[in-house]
Amino acid sequence: MDWLPGRDRYIDALALIEQDHLKRTPTLSIFPLKTESAWLTLLIPVIVFVATRRLAYPHLYRLILLVLIIAGVQAALGLMQFGQGSRHLHGRSRDCHRVGAGARSFHIH
Repeated sequence: MDWLPGRDRYIDALALIEQDHLKRTPTLSIFPLKTESAWLTLLIPVIVFVATRRLAYPHLYRLILLVLIIAGVQAALGLMQFGQGSRHLHGRSRDCHRVGAGARSFHIH
């Protein structure tokens, strides 16, 4: 698999780190575990899409209604948080003191 472009530098570096690397079967990916993890992560939305496409109309209607209710609740919570923090702008109060979870006594202004 040394014929893949840009791969020769990685093979040279891995040969310096791991002596048995050249004995292993070459793969198309430089980092096979991360590639497999990315494919498995992508599999979840595909399964959800296929499952949603197979729903009957009444069940699809209920699912859409549920998603809209969840979005409405999240929007309401966001508006309530924004309304409560009207004294504070971007984590700072009007007199430039830090507020919130990131407030520390040794911060730099």
